[in-house]
Amino acid sequence: DIAEQLVAALPASAIVSKVEIAGPGFINFFLSADSRFAVVRSILDDVTAFSSPDIGHGEKVLLEFVSANPTGPMHVGHGRGAAYGSALATILAATGYKVHREYYINDAGRQADVLAVSVYLRYLEAAGETVRIPSRAYPADYVKVCGTDLFVQAGMKYFNEFSEIIDGLPGDPEGDTDDIKTQKEDYIDAVIQRVQWLLGEDNYRAVQD
Repeated sequence: DIAEQLVAALPASAIVSKVEIAGPGFINFFLSADSRFAVVRSILDDVTAFSSPDIGHGEKVLLEFVSANPTGPMHVGHGRGAAYGSALATILAATGYKVHREYYINDAGRQADVLAVSVYLRYLEAAGETVRIPSRAYPADYVKVCGTDLFVQAGMKYFNEFSEIIDGLPGDPEGDTDDIKTQKEDYIDAVIQRVQWLLGEDNYRAVQD
């Protein structure tokens, strides 16, 4: 009944040849032949204006896409983001925008350090050391795999006792209050600094890579 009222209220249009109610919830619009082919005439009249209209007028666009997070495995979404971002950048450039494409590798900074230390502690586990993983470290299975792979490749080259790493460091308390969250972050930062000091710059970078 509502569909019938909607159809009855529609104004006449040269674009639409007919309108049909197709069951509850659906109204089908049929375009007229002239309206369907009008775009073809428009294209043929000015191919350049149709394919590359100057919509942007030189406006600058910074487009960042992909930028896969290095702290997790690659997945299909990274490939989808690359294809989508590249296509969008091409369309914007073709329609008059000045496009700058940006890709951040994201392989530096604190999150990269947290990942490196997480892998290093799993490396110590693979070497036979008993390790308590910090609450703010990355706990996923792929980190264990990376740590084991590092041990297979390097053997005992980067080994340090876990007790030496945590000696004198602040605690890693349990709980979820703001104060405890701050203490957890302080603890993982302290572990990072200790591992960097024990390994030295060259070995730490090798572990991180």
